Amino acid sequence: MVGDGSAAVIPDPADRKLASSGMANSVWLLTGTVMIGLAILLRVTSPDLAHSALHHLTIRNMFVAGNVLAGTVFLASCLFLRKNMGKYLFFWMLITGLACRLIILGGTPVLSTDYYRFLWDGAVLAQGHNPWLYSPKAVLDQTNPAINPSLTALAQAHRALMLRINHPKLPTIYPPVSEFAMAAAAKIAAFSATALRCVYLVFDIATSIFIGLILRRLHRPVSWLLIYWWNPVLINAFYNEAHMDAMTLTFVALFALMVVMQRPKSAAAALGLAIGAKFWPVVLVPLLLRPLLKYPKQLTIVTAVLTIVSAAALMPMFVTAAPALHSLMSYGRYWHENDGVFRLVSMFWHAVFPATAYTRPALASRATIAVLYLIALIILNRKAAAGSNAIQVGLFSIMFIFLLSPTEFAWYYTWLLPLLAIYPRISLLVWSVTLGLYHAHYFYPWMVWLEHAPVWALLILESLRPGLADWFVSDRDNRAQIQTP
Repeated sequence: MVGDGSAAVIPDPADRKLASSGMANSVWLLTGTVMIGLAILLRVTSPDLAHSALHHLTIRNMFVAGNVLAGTVFLASCLFLRKNMGKYLFFWMLITGLACRLIILGGTPVLSTDYYRFLWDGAVLAQGHNPWLYSPKAVLDQTNPAINPSLTALAQAHRALMLRINHPKLPTIYPPVSEFAMAAAAKIAAFSATALRCVYLVFDIATSIFIGLILRRLHRPVSWLLIYWWNPVLINAFYNEAHMDAMTLTFVALFALMVVMQRPKSAAAALGLAIGAKFWPVVLVPLLLRPLLKYPKQLTIVTAVLTIVSAAALMPMFVTAAPALHSLMSYGRYWHENDGVFRLVSMFWHAVFPATAYTRPALASRATIAVLYLIALIILNRKAAAGSNAIQVGLFSIMFIFLLSPTEFAWYYTWLLPLLAIYPRISLLVWSVTLGLYHAHYFYPWMVWLEHAPVWALLILESLRPGLADWFVSDRDNRAQIQTP
């Protein structure tokens, strides 16, 4: 990722507009130091926070304030990325991001229960059982005589963990590629959140390498990797709360690299694995296939590769389809959390239909969102895209999922980050600050609007002022200084 001394580009001293300033250097050093300090604080206090933040609003608010501060510091560092980052500061950036991850990953997860499911699923698969077949509650309560006695014994041996799994009546909804990563963690150390997060780190580093390769190929500053590598929402999501999206991002970044390199068959394989890790990357299929419409033979081959790889990746889940499909349908029909646009749509349909008829406004809301997203996807893919244009189309395809989704969990924002690091937008970076409020919205519902409204406003402003939308790339494209530091 980082060139040697002979490959480094020495900026022209006369180009004061792009030359790395002392102020930018100071900001990167200061913000990196603050981020490491916040990581240390979280690690030291996490055993107490993990319990007290669940029950004491003041403690929870302190945790939220720390997240907002980290986001603010991160955004400040991003705003100086129009300046050149020298070699030593680039290494500082890499070391700082890695240090924050290593410091936090050994701590106790704060305000998270999802990882209990991941630990259970990984242990089940590591012992050769099917994690999609039975719900944790069914295994623990021994309600089905067909359940393997060794699986019941495993649950009984870890009863305390089993009782903490959320939605215990539902079998897992997570696809096989992610499940196999969880099983790998269980092989390292069963029921260990630290082992799970170490597996995430491997995928996370791979993602950053792919991003760096894309940046170099598009002749953009590799220092923009900071947008991914320092992002506090991602660091908190993967290394504090132990969410499992790291694997998906790796294959999405690999897909983007293959698209930029114009290797559609390899891109199809990567996208198939991404879909096998989590279903949402299916929205990138039009980006892959649209440029091939004029080449029927190649389109057929690429479609076949995508179909075979994604089907093979998903097959273990759907061999016993009924339980897994039931869980997925429950998620699709009933889940909504921290939503912005969907909440407005839902409020409209609840005003149209009688208050007693829940099903009709719920279905109407989801149908409306589906139509809106389909329109957005058609508009985005109306022309074949390649290179940096493909990255832009991919970014907005993912952004509209998050923007319109009934479930805008803070960690879903990480889906944007691999492509956001390649095509930065100030509006989308602001979510890194405002989503720090996520854990406060349970007690202060109006916080949802503080999380999303600033981003909406900036997206509208960027659409009216294209210069603001291209703020990071303006004055930089086609310049030698944007190469690897």
